[in-house]
Amino acid sequence: ETDLVFGPYTTQLTVDISINNDNLLEFNETFSSLLFLQSLTPRVTVNPNTTQITIVDDERVVIGFHSVFVNVTEDGGNAVLTVVLNGTLRRQVIMSFTTTSDTALAP
Repeated sequence: ETDLVFGPYTTQLTVDISINNDNLLEFNETFSSLLFLQSLTPRVTVNPNTTQITIVDDERVVIGFHSVFVNVTEDGGNAVLTVVLNGTLRRQVIMSFTTTSDTALAP
């Protein structure tokens, strides 16, 4: 809670609210601010008395294959693919993987 004092001839005040830049991928976050009179003052009303603040998340996470091309010999057994994530997650992300046929048959 912060006191705002409008003195004589004052028509505008500002309030600074610190925002935590946490470097985590997350949904946008919202909170509200409320104005109210501490004491009854004749002919003074507060309107509007609330405002909603939305913190728009600016982090981005990129998930993809480490290499665009992978070579494997026929007797190599398996093709090993590496999937990398660049960024930081606060929650689980589930991805699907599939293969398609080109000149070889997809498993």
